[in-house]
Amino acid sequence: MTASPRAQTGPVGVRFALPAAWYELDLDPATRAASLAHLVRRRLGGGSDPDAVAARRELTARLRRSARAAAEGGSTYAALCDHVVAGVPLSASLLVALLPVPRHGPLTPAGLVSLLTATRAAGAVDPAGAPSRPPVRVVELPAGVAARVRSTEPVEGTRTLQVQYLLPVPGATRVAVLTFATPNVAYGEPFEELFDAVARTAAWVG
Repeated sequence: MTASPRAQTGPVGVRFALPAAWYELDLDPATRAASLAHLVRRRLGGGSDPDAVAARRELTARLRRSARAAAEGGSTYAALCDHVVAGVPLSASLLVALLPVPRHGPLTPAGLVSLLTATRAAGAVDPAGAPSRPPVRVVELPAGVAARVRSTEPVEGTRTLQVQYLLPVPGATRVAVLTFATPNVAYGEPFEELFDAVARTAAWVG
C-alpha cells in the first residue's frame, strides 16, 4: 500500500493516481479481450508450464467476469488491486459511474448529500450486521466538492467495506460516482485512508 502512485486516465474524463499494485480494467467490449490478455501476461509472464498456463487462464476468466460485471452495472471506469502483503491476500476495487442530475443547475452541498442518500441501495449494514443509515458528509476534493459515505455492505454473502463519493462533473448535468470497496474489513482503517488518498488525486481531463 506504500508503493509509488502512477497516473491513470479513465474514459470518464477523470485522472487518478493509483498505487503501483493497482491496475485498470478495459471495459470496452471491442478491446477488452486483447487488453486483458496483455494485462495477464504483464502480471504473470509467459511460459508453457502447466501451472503457469492454468494461473493465466484463471486470472483471465476472473478479470473478464469483473470487467463484464462492471460494464453491465453502468461503470465507465474500473481499477482493481490484488496483492499479498506479509502472507495476507488483500484486494480492493474502484468503480466510476456517471449519473444524470435530476434537475438543472449546479448541485449545492445539501443537494449532493440528498442525491447520494437517494441513490444508495437500501439494506446497508454496520460492522455488527445490524441495519444502518451511514451518515453522508460533504468533503472538499481538489476536483470539487463531493458527498462521501462509508458503510459496510453485504456483497455476495461477504461483508465489504465501501466508501462512495458523489462528485459533480464540471459544466455538466451529471455526477461521477466513485465507489471504493474491499472485502478486507479487518483492515478497514488503512484501506479507508488509501481510498481517501486516491479520491483526493481525482482530476478532470479536458
